[in-house]
Amino acid sequence: MLNWLVNREKKLETRNDFSIVAQNHPDVVVESLNPATPAALPALSSLDSKFSFQGTIEIGVEVFFNARHSVAFQNSIGPIHNHSFRLRICCAIDWLTESSEPIPSARIKNIADLVVMPFNNQFLNDLPAFSAQQPTTEALAAILYQGFISNVGTLPVRLVSLTLWESPTLSVTLLPYQSGRKIDENTTA
Repeated sequence: MLNWLVNREKKLETRNDFSIVAQNHPDVVVESLNPATPAALPALSSLDSKFSFQGTIEIGVEVFFNARHSVAFQNSIGPIHNHSFRLRICCAIDWLTESSEPIPSARIKNIADLVVMPFNNQFLNDLPAFSAQQPTTEALAAILYQGFISNVGTLPVRLVSLTLWESPTLSVTLLPYQSGRKIDENTTA
C-alpha cells in the first residue's frame, strides 16, 4: 500500500488507505487521493488523442560503467581505487506536433553506451586518452563529451549538458553553451 500526504502547512496524518485526516485543524480542507475515485482523474474523453506540443523537449539518458584510476596530488600518487561511474547526457530537440519522426532517445542511449565502452572495467591510467593528462573525473567527462559529439552525426539534437558522477555525491557537469558562442559544429547557443 502507498502512503499519501498533502502538506497544507498544517499537521496532517497519513494513512495507508489513501485517506488524509487533519489533526486538530477542522479548518483544513482534506482531499481524497484515492486513485480508484474517478473524480480524482481527468476525464479521458477530454484528452486529445494526438500528442500536442510545440517547443523544445529535453531528452535525458543515463549509462553506468566501472573503472579504476589513480590520481597524483602534490607530487604523490594516490591509491588505485574503483568507481561506478554514472553518465547522464541531456539533449534538446525542437519538436513540432506535425513531425512524424520519433524522438531519438534510443539512438542517444546507443551513442552513450558506445562512448563509455572503451572505459568500462579499465584502469584509466593505462589508456592512451590519459597518456598526457591525469585521469580525473573532469578529464574523463571532457573525453566522453568529445566522444558523444563526434558520434552524434546528423541527429537533430543539441547537447544541453553532460554529467559524470564518480560517486553518488560527487559529479562534474559540462555545459556546452557559453555566452552565445558556437562551441563546435554540432552545438550552438
